[in-house]
Amino acid sequence: MTDDCPCECMNNITRFFKKGLAASEAIKRLHGHLDQLDGWVQNAGDVTSEDRNKDEKFIAIQNNISNDFQVLVTVALEDENNKLKLIRKFLKTGDGAFSIEDTLVGRLLNNVAYLNGDAQRNLSQCIGFIVNQVSNPDQTDENVFAQWPKGGIELLLKKVLDCYTSSKNEASITTFSAIFNKMLEIDRLQECVFQSKPNMPLFEAIFNRCKQTNFVLATDAFKALEAIFNANQSRGATWILENYDEFMIKFIELIDSEEFVVKRQSLRLLCDIIEAKTYRQVMLKFISSKPDLKIILGLLHHKQDSIAFEAFHVFKLFLGNPKKHPEVYKTLFNNKDKLQEFLEGFQNERTEDDAFLKTKKTLLGVLDKMVDSPETYHEKWQTKSQKSKAKQ
Repeated sequence: MTDDCPCECMNNITRFFKKGLAASEAIKRLHGHLDQLDGWVQNAGDVTSEDRNKDEKFIAIQNNISNDFQVLVTVALEDENNKLKLIRKFLKTGDGAFSIEDTLVGRLLNNVAYLNGDAQRNLSQCIGFIVNQVSNPDQTDENVFAQWPKGGIELLLKKVLDCYTSSKNEASITTFSAIFNKMLEIDRLQECVFQSKPNMPLFEAIFNRCKQTNFVLATDAFKALEAIFNANQSRGATWILENYDEFMIKFIELIDSEEFVVKRQSLRLLCDIIEAKTYRQVMLKFISSKPDLKIILGLLHHKQDSIAFEAFHVFKLFLGNPKKHPEVYKTLFNNKDKLQEFLEGFQNERTEDDAFLKTKKTLLGVLDKMVDSPETYHEKWQTKSQKSKAKQ
């Protein structure tokens, strides 16, 4: 198979599309170039990415795949019929028993590490086409995944997540992450994700990547967590409460990290989650924990002002809670004078941050009103709890 000039390839494929033949012809070319890639990988053996990227034959194959992809995406964007043709060709199965590995989308997902940046972005866009079709009320799964077993989009998600969790390559991980985030737009795929537990491959991979010293991977992993817990907050809140101890152990590990980026992003995400109205029960459980309060109190004194500032936004929830757990109240009461002195001098350079200044003033007012001893507070708390239970 010859290496085609991109311009000539574009002209040929556009002409084929107008005759109704382009999808088959362009897909055939892409399969052929993937066959060449498979052969190169098999012959190359255990070659480093640096040596691979110097190999002229590999570069030629990689460029051909990228050109094929660009043609397909460009023509697919011309109208919805072309887009649907592309989707069906991507999902077309072999003649035997179904295997996602035999489909074009499966082959491309398996070879993401060998695709250049343009091809990876186009693959992400093509899977986006599939997601949009599945989300289209005028389409059915059976129409989009005509040759697949029932639950085709769920099978595709499983394949994407298998690739995502096993990938070691930075560019591949971010590509799979972008695809995964797009797939989270489908409600039943959100449900599939929340069938995982914190110690299962998906969340293990994400939490481990959050700890990376690699800024790109760590940031991407935090974005994945954010996407998961924002896709459907009600479902996310239920999942956290059902898996609270396991989840929070992993999250506290991130907050305890020595890496500045990890610590800051974990605090920011924690605050975003527990301040959201839908996550109220998660917040109440977290701010009722004395050990968690101690962690946040320690971070208020962090040498990095930005870390201390993020910790402040979590701390305000502990102190501002009108129904503090007795152990939390006791810790705050015993440190009342120190906290008052600390807050009065905390980041006073933020003179133009009206919301921050107002919050500090409010918290100082809360401390002023904490006059009951821990023992008296505990008695009152128990009495209120008993009355609340009696009403239920």
